[in-house]
Amino acid sequence: MASDLFEEFEDPQEILWAQQLAECQQRFIARIEEASKLRTNKKARKELYQKWRKELGDDTARESANYVEALLMGKVGWPKFHKQAK
Repeated sequence: MASDLFEEFEDPQEILWAQQLAECQQRFIARIEEASKLRTNKKARKELYQKWRKELGDDTARESANYVEALLMGKVGWPKFHKQAK
């Protein structure tokens, strides 16, 4: 019954933002998983990063590529929301 009390007050904008954030996180995880499968093939990763650059733009491609490289070197771990995306 407590959940009904708050459901009527939920802001549609907040719901939209939560959905957009979840979609963004899922796309990020998909890029990281795709690139991490190429961990032993530096040339293939570079080609993938260039593909991202054309499709997603410089900033998104650079951020994703930097994260993948840091992940492969062990400087960072998988994001906490990685488990939630599955």
